[in-house]
Amino acid sequence: MDSPNNDTRKTFPRWVKPLTVLAIGGGLATAAGLLALRSPLGAKVARGLDRVVVKTGGESVFPERLIVREDITEVEVPVDGRIEFPGRKQPADVRMLANKLRYEVGLRPIEEGDAANNREDKRAYRVEMNVVVKRPLPATSAEVIAGDHSSIFDAIPGLKELLPSAEVSPFFDQLYNNKEAAIRKRLFDFERMLSRHNYYDCQTILELKHPENGRRALLVQAEMDVVSDGSDGDRLTDIDDEVFSSANYQPTTSYGWRKTTSNENPFMPRIRKRLAKAEQRYAVKGLSAEENRKLRYTIDYSKRLLQDLESRSYLIARYDPFMVLPVFMVTAEAGPFTPRIGDYAAIFVDGVLYPAIVGDAGPNYKMGETSLRMGLQLDERTNPYRRPVSDLRVSYLVFPGTAERPFSAPDYEKWRQAVSSYIDDLGGVADGYPIHQWDDLLAAKDEKPKAEAEDTANALAAPAPEAAEAVAPEESN
Repeated sequence: MDSPNNDTRKTFPRWVKPLTVLAIGGGLATAAGLLALRSPLGAKVARGLDRVVVKTGGESVFPERLIVREDITEVEVPVDGRIEFPGRKQPADVRMLANKLRYEVGLRPIEEGDAANNREDKRAYRVEMNVVVKRPLPATSAEVIAGDHSSIFDAIPGLKELLPSAEVSPFFDQLYNNKEAAIRKRLFDFERMLSRHNYYDCQTILELKHPENGRRALLVQAEMDVVSDGSDGDRLTDIDDEVFSSANYQPTTSYGWRKTTSNENPFMPRIRKRLAKAEQRYAVKGLSAEENRKLRYTIDYSKRLLQDLESRSYLIARYDPFMVLPVFMVTAEAGPFTPRIGDYAAIFVDGVLYPAIVGDAGPNYKMGETSLRMGLQLDERTNPYRRPVSDLRVSYLVFPGTAERPFSAPDYEKWRQAVSSYIDDLGGVADGYPIHQWDDLLAAKDEKPKAEAEDTANALAAPAPEAAEAVAPEESN
């Protein structure tokens, strides 16, 4: 047997081993603590922040929303939204979270007290975390508002003349107050915290008033996300699964009107199926209080939604051009610059003015949303998870107090004429900047099968070529 003295392997002092174990254990504990902040989430990229999905037994439940009916505004209690980010297959750098939130870590030793007493002091060894946000000031000059990417003040020269007398809307401060409240609510859930992109989504909100004719307008400079919501059994009896199966989809919009046909809303069969499934599950004995609560909500809301869709129609984001404003704006106390659902609006981007209306109400901490139809006009790749414009180059002109009642199905030519008139009140559109004319895609969709049916009928009614030749001589006499 070899003598221990002849063993050539390197050895370490005995005191090194405990320190090695301590170092490894401490490192693992620190890593575990940091990674606990980064729980894996689903592979859905939310279109901002934003539509709420309540999960009940694996099923999505359409959330409550603001519904406007004629001259009565009903405000439902909103359910908080949730942001989800793509799961990661490999560990990521904890210094930058998926929502672009920078996570800085440092050590700040303080020489104070003795070990025995500090061991009993819970605050002696702790981690302190603060979320630091640089809150933006509202842009008030043409150069800062438009930046390098927008020519809104060239398209409507009168706007620039109104800037010196313009007031910053109190809605701007309220918007950023709401954003900070949303951040504060998620302080212990970094991955679901409001993202950097969605915090800085609004450059300004200004109140403009023409000194002579008194025309008022809200100028909002922001980005453009899209919504895919809305349904209308009168105008569309089938479902585009690619759009309508979105986890964020809701079959209603805030702008709605009484149905004019007996056509069933195409979503009603799906809601009935969901209702039956929830009722069957709710009848099971021994479920947890939380599951029973969610099922009860699903049942009650599904019943109300069925009643609503049976008698009302809504805008369809895939086919109708409209913009979305936060709930707090369209439900604010009445004032000369308070927007309402149904107000006319002009959306300026890439040198074109697009007529629209305020058709829906969205999250209180989000600005810069339009319908999917508007997004597809700019980028054919747009979908509920892909925004058409990421930078702050979209100008929204909202004309408060211009909503026409009772609400009715969209009339795009009427919208264009109204928006053109309101822009004229602000000085008019310069040459070379068109006001877009929207095509009625649903009418074109209906006309195609009708035309095909007429062609088929005409072909069946026409005489065979042989018969035509046989009667030709007789007809010529």
